[in-house]
Amino acid sequence: MGALGEDEHLNGVALRSAGQILRELGEHAEAVETLTRVPGADGDRDLSLMIGDSLVACGRAEEARELLAGRFGADATLHLATFLRDHGDPRAALAAMEAAPPRVSGESQRLLGGLLAETGDLEGAKAAFELGAAVDPGSEPETMLAAGRCLLGTPEADAARFALERAAAQEEDPFRAAVAAYLLGRGDEDDLPWVLAAEGDREGALAALAGRTGSELIAKVLLAIQAGEVDGLRGPLSELPVPDRTEPLRELLAHGLESGAEAAEPLFRLVAELGEPELAARAGIELGGILSNAGDQCRAERWLLPATEVEATAETAWRYLATVRRRRGDLGGAIEAARAALPATASLVAELLEERGESGEARRLLTEGAAAGDLDCHQRLLVHLRQREDFDALVAQAELAAGTGDPETVALAYWTWGDARKAMGDLPDAALLYVKGVETGFPGTTPPIRVDLAVTLRDLGDAAGADRELRLAVESGDPGTAARGGVLLGVWLHEDGDHLGAARAFATVATGGHGDFAQTAMNNLEALAYQACRRGEHALAVEVLSMTGPTGERAGEQVKEQAWELGDLCEDPAAVRAYYELAGPGPFTELRIAARLEELERTDQARAIYEGLKDHDDPDVRFVAGGRLLSLLDAEGDAAAFYDLAERQAGDADSPGQGVFGSLFGMLQGSQGDTEASLRTLRAAAESGEPTALSVFAQTLVETGEVEEGRQVYLRVLDAGDADLAARAMVAIGRTYHDEDEERAREWYRRAVEESEGHTSALGAMYLGALAKRERDFPEALTWYQRVIDAGDSESGMAAAHLGELCYWLGDRDGALRYYELTLGLSRQDDLVAEAAYRLGEIRYERGDLDLARRLLATAVDTGDTAFAPQAETLLGKLAVD
Repeated sequence: MGALGEDEHLNGVALRSAGQILRELGEHAEAVETLTRVPGADGDRDLSLMIGDSLVACGRAEEARELLAGRFGADATLHLATFLRDHGDPRAALAAMEAAPPRVSGESQRLLGGLLAETGDLEGAKAAFELGAAVDPGSEPETMLAAGRCLLGTPEADAARFALERAAAQEEDPFRAAVAAYLLGRGDEDDLPWVLAAEGDREGALAALAGRTGSELIAKVLLAIQAGEVDGLRGPLSELPVPDRTEPLRELLAHGLESGAEAAEPLFRLVAELGEPELAARAGIELGGILSNAGDQCRAERWLLPATEVEATAETAWRYLATVRRRRGDLGGAIEAARAALPATASLVAELLEERGESGEARRLLTEGAAAGDLDCHQRLLVHLRQREDFDALVAQAELAAGTGDPETVALAYWTWGDARKAMGDLPDAALLYVKGVETGFPGTTPPIRVDLAVTLRDLGDAAGADRELRLAVESGDPGTAARGGVLLGVWLHEDGDHLGAARAFATVATGGHGDFAQTAMNNLEALAYQACRRGEHALAVEVLSMTGPTGERAGEQVKEQAWELGDLCEDPAAVRAYYELAGPGPFTELRIAARLEELERTDQARAIYEGLKDHDDPDVRFVAGGRLLSLLDAEGDAAAFYDLAERQAGDADSPGQGVFGSLFGMLQGSQGDTEASLRTLRAAAESGEPTALSVFAQTLVETGEVEEGRQVYLRVLDAGDADLAARAMVAIGRTYHDEDEERAREWYRRAVEESEGHTSALGAMYLGALAKRERDFPEALTWYQRVIDAGDSESGMAAAHLGELCYWLGDRDGALRYYELTLGLSRQDDLVAEAAYRLGEIRYERGDLDLARRLLATAVDTGDTAFAPQAETLLGKLAVD
């Protein structure tokens, strides 16, 4: 193609037309070269499809795949396979779909079914068509028609007829129903053109349509629309004189207006490119709207600009153009576009000016527009003044707007006028104005005005009138007003003490699903249920809670959480069950009920529930029920029942806690003196690899003298998946070496300190401190004991006492004072208090501070400790003699 001009839009039209002509002539390589030169080709969906089709047609399928993948992502395979099939290579198309399966949809399954049928896999084809109808019920007529046509003439004739019968029965798709009926031998003559087209007899379809429409050109247009081949009309239409194109282009425009955005876009583009100015402008506006809604604001503006130069479409085009520029963030350009159509666009210009913060200029424009009789300006000015709370100006403007005679404007005038009088403190006048707004009868404003009227009447003390107006608003059929009014009605009923009525009002709004109002209503329902529960009105609380959504087996997460929360709050054992059962029946609900009954000290009822569940079919239920029942039996001192249940639980091979229960039973056997049976049970439990079972078995081995095997079992704990028990095992291994190999003991204690936190880490530090203390190594002991003290662990008092004792041994009396005083501040343990108080009293006695020594020694005596209390008593006696 030769040199192009400077007008990018016209260049695009010319290149697109040339490329289409080359495609029609079969010159696909040249078509690809031409179409890729169209400005904006990368972002043009239809252009990408044309290029991809031509690439496949000239044997460049891999290039087509790359192009389509970049433009369509996951949907690329669908287009590539379609092109391969259309160009006679169904096996390559099928291979493409298998290599990169597209998203499952009605369209993808129709294509797959057709390819499978064409390549001989009839069973696979039937399955694909059925899946397509299932995942996209809306396209079932198209899918079943495709299935019937593919399977006709194959051994699956019965399946073909069944599919066609399904398609023929679809009333919502008369075209495909007609084709299916015709294929079944019971078609109508009016359907003949579409049937012939569907069967590939394009000439016959064209002749039939031309006979009906009286125009072969219109027939071609209708067929092209039906087949989705609108671009094929560009060549024939462009060859006609402009006047002769008008009728078919009007047909295209009409079909575009009745179609969805995707189907309408190519129709509008063709009309915009080939139509006479006004028709092209109308199509350009529609195309600009589609592109703008799809987020392509730049291309939208290119199609809208020509329409601004046509008188009949200029105002609409400027309005659209203002929206396009606003969407892409060019507020100044949007204002410029809107101003181009003044005075008709005064309201739009004012809106944009307000958005830019120029409220004064916006108000001036609205005032001028309203004075000129522009109803949009009247309405927007009322809202403008209301938002800025300029009530004096609002009253004056509302009085003017009420005289326009336009129902919507009059209703809005009385509404905002009433708001102004209410803000000024004149409630009776506000109510009268709201009544006038209601009497105007404009459907869009009457319901919300009734809500404001109801609020004003209630403020005036007219409760009956307020209730009447509010209920009329709720029953108006307007979703937003019904939701707002419903929430307000619930609040009033609650204030009046009708809690159940309030709940019903809130429930109506909550189930209506109207945005924030629905969530507010749901929150209020939950609050009502909570308040009723706190008041002890449990039947009411349960009834209210049941209004928040499905209960029982169909209960949602929000209902379950609220039911569990209120069940946990309920102090009445008789009412507990009703709350928990709202979350759904079943054994785990029973376990929650039993746990709450335990908390309420109804252990007999809890025990009965656990007894009933301990033999449940679900091993998880048996595990939890058995564990809790063991706890109750232990608290009740029922040793025989405890032993029997522990033995049964330990023998439950399916229990997730068999190892734990086996360990418990083994310890019970050991406590009864049967060491051999205890070790046997614990060894079996440890075979599960459960960390607790391993730990208990290792501890028992060490305690019974089997130290080396105990160490080996502790080593297994390290890899059992429980970090805390692993750290404890490190401490335990260290203890086995504590008196025989200090270095190895120290190694394990250090590892426990480094690899754990909290109390276990503190235990490791305590043992490291003990080793240092034994060696009279105060700096080393201080390092570890101080670590425990700084951590605030429960062993901190003991750590301070050890440091005090070490200082005492080393003759460091000041150090002893410091750490023993710290001991008294950290611990209330009798033996530690006795030691610290005695040593402190002894040192104070030596230093002559007798009163303080006496108090400290008395503290030691009061503990009754067998080691230090007698020594303290002796020293006190000496003090008395002195």
